[in-house]
Formats: sequence, structure tokens, C-alpha cells
Amino acid sequence: MESQVLSIRGMTCAACAQRIEKTVRKLSGIGQVSVNLASEKLFVEYDPASLPLSSIKDAVAKIGYQVVEKPDNGSITIPIGGMTCAACAQRIEKAIRKLDGVIEVSVNFATEKATVSYEPQKVRTSVIKETIEKAGYKALEVSKTDTADEDRARKQKEIRTLRIKFIVATAFALPLLYIAMVPMITWVRLPFPGELDPMKYPLIYGLIEILLVIPIICVGYKFYTVGFKALFQRSPNMDSLIAIGTTAAVIYSVYNVFQIAGGNFKAVDALYFETAGVIIALILLGKTLEAVSKGKTSEAIKKLMGLAPKTAIIIQNGAEKEIPIDEVEIGDIIVVKPGAKIPVDGMVLEGHTAIDESMLTGESMPVDKKGG
Repeated sequence: MESQVLSIRGMTCAACAQRIEKTVRKLSGIGQVSVNLASEKLFVEYDPASLPLSSIKDAVAKIGYQVVEKPDNGSITIPIGGMTCAACAQRIEKAIRKLDGVIEVSVNFATEKATVSYEPQKVRTSVIKETIEKAGYKALEVSKTDTADEDRARKQKEIRTLRIKFIVATAFALPLLYIAMVPMITWVRLPFPGELDPMKYPLIYGLIEILLVIPIICVGYKFYTVGFKALFQRSPNMDSLIAIGTTAAVIYSVYNVFQIAGGNFKAVDALYFETAGVIIALILLGKTLEAVSKGKTSEAIKKLMGLAPKTAIIIQNGAEKEIPIDEVEIGDIIVVKPGAKIPVDGMVLEGHTAIDESMLTGESMPVDKKGG
């Protein structure tokens, strides 16, 4: 069995997470499945002999979610000091390219940075830096691609987009609700334009409501693309409910506008454009608040991750060597001294100790660990 962690995009609630778990669990060759809504991660244990990873991705994509796979190869950007001309950049590129395990290298003389794509199993970042030093240049502090920053930027963009959509929907939903409700209120006199009186000008009244609801439907288009897709696949979700309800209200109301145009003025009492508009605006408000809440949860998790050790001791060529945590690669053998923190996830090869797992499980008593 192999374990894999996949990033999932498009989840909106706990039901989405349960739906993905249920779908993946149905596949043959699956061991354990767990979906974390806050971190947007799918943890899956599967048998690669009977079930390729691509089948798991296809199953998730089929029910309307996007799988973002973490690349197997490492990528690093190293600032370089001491370059004086383009020939220096070419010299560094040539030196790094000779290393076994380097897939691609590009040195930008203008920005004084080297971008290297490499196989972590064959070469590590410290060797790349040493190669730059041996070529006569200074390898400055390494800047790895920070996926946490990318996630933060993506979530902030999502929140901004939802906020703009909510503002636009509200800007049109409020006047739509006003002109739909005020003519029904008889116990208090509220200002209302005479040109929109539904009893005198029912067709104009209906057309104005259509013009106001169209922008709201446009900003809420994802409810329809996602909702109907899930419905056609016989696995409806919350978006399906919104799509069906608002579509029914709009289609029925448009039909009644045609009735008014044909001379049946009583049909003006059966217009429900404001129902669709207000529903979409309120759901967008809910999704905006939910995105903000999820963003705060993710930030709290990242702060906890910041408490992790900054360095790890690995065994390299039979000797212990302390390296930054960013340079630890899959397959490294880590040495954990008595009383030290566990720097990374891994399998215990040898040794015996008791570890405080209270940060993970809430259990206050130390848990025994041994080989395996």
C-alpha cells in the first residue's frame, strides 16, 4: 500500500468532504481515506498494483472537484552573489547541469538568481550550493517555493472575488426586492416611482425586474455550472438545490412576463425574480463568511507549524550533519536526540523512546515508540 496526499479545490462544506471520501472509498484497492476541509487535503492509502493514482484523481474530478498534485521533483531558487556578466551566469549553469539528478537549471543574470529543478533522491540543495561556491560565486540564502504563501494568496483572492460578487449581487438585489415588495405593502406609504406601478405599467415593471436579476445570476453563475453538473451525475449538492430553486423562479417569472406582453395583465402578480436574486445574494454572503473563516483556520494551523524545529540532524556518508529543515528530502535518515523535537514525519528505523503527542491527539501521557 502507498500513501498519497492530494490538494483538493472546490470544496464548500463538510458534505463535500464526505462526498469525496465516499466516492474514493468505493474504488477497489483503497485502504484508508480521509478528507480535511480546512486544509483542503485528501489523504489516501491505496494499492498501486490494482489502482493507479490517476484513477483516484479521475474519480474526484468526475464529481466536480479539482485535484492539484504536488510535483515529485524539487524546485529551488538560489540568489547568487558575485556575477559580473552573462558569461558568469552561463558558467554557473554549466557547473550545476553537470550534477547527477539536476533536471533543469536557469540562471538569470539580471535578477542574480538560479532556478533549479532536481530529483531529491539523487542530489540535495546543499550540494547545489557547494557547486556554486566551487565555481567562485556566493550562494546566498535559499528561497524555496513557499506553497503556504501560494495558498494564502489563493485564499485571499477567493475571498476578494466572493466579496465583490456579494456586493454586486446586493446592489441589484436590494432595489429588486424593494420594487417587488413595496406595491404589496398597504399599511404604510413608502416612496415608489409611478412609472413602475405594476397595476398601470405591468410590462415595464416585469422588464425592469428582469434587468435587475440578470447581473445577479451572472455573478452567481458557479451555482449553476457546479450544481447542474452534480445533478446530472446523480449526486446533487447544495449548489444543485440553489440552481434548481432559482432557475424555477426565473423561468416561471419570464413565462409570466410573456403572458403580460400577450395581454394577461393579472400575471404581474406571479413574478418571483426577487426570490432568485435575494437567494443568490444571501448564499454569496454565506460563502464569503465561510471563506474568511476557513482562511483564519488555515492561518492558525500555519502558526502552529511555525513552532516546528528549524533544523534536522541527518546521517550523510556515515556521519551526522545538521541541515535546515527545508533541505530534508524523502529517504533521509534523521537522528532525533533525547528530549529533542521530531522534525519531520517518518518511520522509526531503530531506537526506543516515549513521545509527547498531546499537540496532535490531546493525550497528555507520552506514547511509546519503537522500530517500525
